[in-house]
Amino acid sequence: MVGWQSAIWAYAYFGCQGNLKHLQPCFAGSVNIVPFLGFGLFWCQLLMFVALPLSFWLVIKVVAKQYRVPNAQS
Repeated sequence: MVGWQSAIWAYAYFGCQGNLKHLQPCFAGSVNIVPFLGFGLFWCQLLMFVALPLSFWLVIKVVAKQYRVPNAQS
């Protein structure tokens, strides 16, 4: 799951009330999970623009190393 999808799921699963600007405390056991919901809804969307190009570059690098043709020595 992506961060914002996890946050939406947790919001419904733990029965949180209110909207994004006026969230009431939402507890999982004795831990208030509102800060984690904020992280999932906001930061994961911003970090996606850094993580996706980095992941794409790493995949291309690994594939290029995997299928590299060795130099023929005579």
